[in-house]
Amino acid sequence: MTDLNITEIAYEVGFNGASYYAETFRKYMGISPSSYRKNRTGNKKETGKESVNHEAVSGSER
Repeated sequence: MTDLNITEIAYEVGFNGASYYAETFRKYMGISPSSYRKNRTGNKKETGKESVNHEAVSGSER
């Protein structure tokens, strides 16, 4: 787990903004980045998706 917020993560993985990162993350993961984070920290039930493939999420569609 990281202390970075979603916007910081977006920039770290090569996106120019959080909106497109969130849209792309949802496309590949089926859940928003913030919901994924909540699920991973145990605040809600698991979605069954265990990890993020950052290469698939960052992709070349930027």
